[in-house]
Amino acid sequence: MTDPGTEQADPGGDALDIPEWLRPVVVVCTFAALMWVVEIIDLIPGTNLDRWGIRPREIGGLIGIVTMPLLHDGFGHLISNTIPFVIMG
Repeated sequence: MTDPGTEQADPGGDALDIPEWLRPVVVVCTFAALMWVVEIIDLIPGTNLDRWGIRPREIGGLIGIVTMPLLHDGFGHLISNTIPFVIMG
């Protein structure tokens, strides 16, 4: 029999032991970092990630609804969006 005072490890627990209050911060900062990575990749010659934005009057342009939050028109635009996103996120 086990002693009721001992705690057993939860085998189905989180792989990362992140405090509950810190989880939203991690999500927001991860998404902000992803926006920066996408913009840096867009600088590589031959890549044109902006084509994945919304294109009006085209069915193929609807994918931009999903990809649009990650695309920016340069680093000035990205900085202008990152600061309020991290503060208000």
